[in-house]
Amino acid sequence: MPPLVIRRTLPDILTIIGQEGSRSEVEHLLQDPNHPLSIAEKEHYKWIDSVETFSLKEKKILKLARICLLTAKMYPFADTHRLAVNNHYFMWTFIIDTVVDRESNEINDQVAKVYDQLLNSGGNWATLSAGEMNLPHVKAMADLVKRTLPHLGPCYRDMYIDSLGKYMHSRIRESRMRRQVAELQDSFPEAPSTASLHDPRIPPLSARDYVKNRRESVGTRAGLDILRWVHNIRLTPEELKDERFEKMVLRAGEFTSLINDLYSFKKEFLATPFKPIDNLIWIALHDPTTSTKSTQNVTSSLNDQLQAGVNYLAEVYTESYQVFQEQVSSLIAFPPACVNGRPGFADDVRKYAEKTLECTAATATWSTDKSHIRYSVYATPELRKRRILEFSVPE
Repeated sequence: MPPLVIRRTLPDILTIIGQEGSRSEVEHLLQDPNHPLSIAEKEHYKWIDSVETFSLKEKKILKLARICLLTAKMYPFADTHRLAVNNHYFMWTFIIDTVVDRESNEINDQVAKVYDQLLNSGGNWATLSAGEMNLPHVKAMADLVKRTLPHLGPCYRDMYIDSLGKYMHSRIRESRMRRQVAELQDSFPEAPSTASLHDPRIPPLSARDYVKNRRESVGTRAGLDILRWVHNIRLTPEELKDERFEKMVLRAGEFTSLINDLYSFKKEFLATPFKPIDNLIWIALHDPTTSTKSTQNVTSSLNDQLQAGVNYLAEVYTESYQVFQEQVSSLIAFPPACVNGRPGFADDVRKYAEKTLECTAATATWSTDKSHIRYSVYATPELRKRRILEFSVPE
């Protein structure tokens, strides 16, 4: 039987968020050995090689992920130490992801406690026990804290510490939920039918609940703390407590998680063909409240159903962008009382929103960059130009 060909048209994320002209072409700058981007990349690779607890495989994966390319796309005009701090932030999230997905729930709880201690002590491990020091990557995480926090200053540092803690605990909760579903799947000896997208034995997850759960587990909150520091955006911690700023942060988290789901679907689907995956495109097809239901009938093909899932993701993305912009307009028109006429508040809000969207565009272009092998989204230049995702999978 010939392989099944999956072929879907992907939405233009940059157009949705008003960043049509944002392509962040920085590869040529990375080739200049004297450019800050190139210097930061070399230092980043040097740090990776210095971490004794990284396996050779992990070091290779980290380098192939081209995190420095993403940082360069986000901050092409930043100096070397600001680029380095953002790379360290990405390393923190990578280590959290690796540990949480690999270790047991019990170990993850211990790791969270120790990593929290490191964050709140400036990377000091002197009070840790021998057992705590043997937990995964403790020295590497302590080093990242020491390389990052002193640069930020109290206006940004305290919020960054809090944001990284929220991210870590959110990822641990997410991991527990995934394992519960996996254990349920393993309790069924036979594989689900490949004739349908649906496995009725697995309880469906609400698409909206999935989107909300993922807001914190992609690490965007901490990334926005770095963003404000890089661009010298002087919004105060008190001002940022306004619920409209919080809505902006949550929607920015959705921007990131939805980009990840859109461009990682091929990789995730091929890893476990036709089995439930943690991806909005798939989850939407199981949720009876989504618009994808109208396309699903006895004659609809797998491609039709998956295209409906992609279209639903685009709808959610558009809605998230609209809510984000509504908060920006509201904050400028009706500042929080604590602003008390502070000069420059409106400019800070505009800049915060503008730079958030620029970094979102950078994430999208990095995810589909031809040198980024993590997702390998488009098979040919022509398919890239037309935003068509095409791949084969055995029936």
